[in-house]
Amino acid sequence: MNNRSYLFFHSSALNRGLRAYLIICPIEMVQDYQLRLKKSCEKAPIKRTNVPYYDVNGAWPSRVFATPESEDSSAIIIAFNESTGDLITGDKQRPASFERFKSKNYLGAKAWMLKWRGN
Repeated sequence: MNNRSYLFFHSSALNRGLRAYLIICPIEMVQDYQLRLKKSCEKAPIKRTNVPYYDVNGAWPSRVFATPESEDSSAIIIAFNESTGDLITGDKQRPASFERFKSKNYLGAKAWMLKWRGN
């Protein structure tokens, strides 16, 4: 392993009002994560575009790749911002979150956002 590394700014912490922090990872770890995401996206049985992703700043159109729960793995949702291509999320999901995505076609905290915006 060489000494090259990348700094990551964990922006989801800011979205939740928490203090931001930096993570230093070896470049090989970043490349491995990117490769795993790519393979998961290619194999995902559910692929959708223009899916609303809700956060405290509003709703963003996203491209989503989803794999349902199986005997040997949890449900996984990988979402990218539709216009910028930035990764929004790429991790395991609770069954309720995954079912909401499948049936209602949105991701994120829509009810929370609407409640606090007064809609």
